[in-house]
Amino acid sequence: MVSVHLPSNEEIEIVKLKERLKDQLSRVITKEEEQMRLIRDLAKKMIKTSKEKRILVEIEEKLLEAEEIATKNPISNIKFEEVSVLKKNISNLSNSLENQQELADSFLDLSSSMKEFLNKKKEYNSLLKNLLVIQKKWQDNVYTYMKAKNKMQPEKKTRPMELKIGVLEGDMRRLQTQTDIRIESLMEEVNSLNRAWQDVKSSIKSYGW
Repeated sequence: MVSVHLPSNEEIEIVKLKERLKDQLSRVITKEEEQMRLIRDLAKKMIKTSKEKRILVEIEEKLLEAEEIATKNPISNIKFEEVSVLKKNISNLSNSLENQQELADSFLDLSSSMKEFLNKKKEYNSLLKNLLVIQKKWQDNVYTYMKAKNKMQPEKKTRPMELKIGVLEGDMRRLQTQTDIRIESLMEEVNSLNRAWQDVKSSIKSYGW
């Protein structure tokens, strides 16, 4: 015979709070997905800008070559100071390109880490949703069973109820174990995400225009 008990006030409150948790987590995931897309789009725009800057550097290098040749011509108006300024500008722009590419790559890595993190978070929330559905079914079946017992219904009617409650309790334990495992996996993914953020911070420190 299955031991059946009414859910305590604490158990009822926990289920309500988990419902709120599930709904709020869905809203947070939506906002974090927006952030992830913004970061990914920023990285792509930076890469496009870098491509245009590379073309600019190539043009300036050709200009430098032409000016260096021109300075050897006695009648040329090109001065060595002008060539020196152009050389410095090319050097600065080249360094900027390297830094910008590094930052763009770190943003792309971050968006990938965020995507993995959000996928794990969605999986957790889906398991939580399934668990809450089973918990609600369990509560409803327990109330129905208790009403039947109070009305002194025969065992042939209450026994199937007991068996169903037992099955639901088994489902609850299984889903609870799965959600516990998933939250641990989610915490590990947080560490990976934090490392990606640290890489972005390092890239920003060395970034220059």
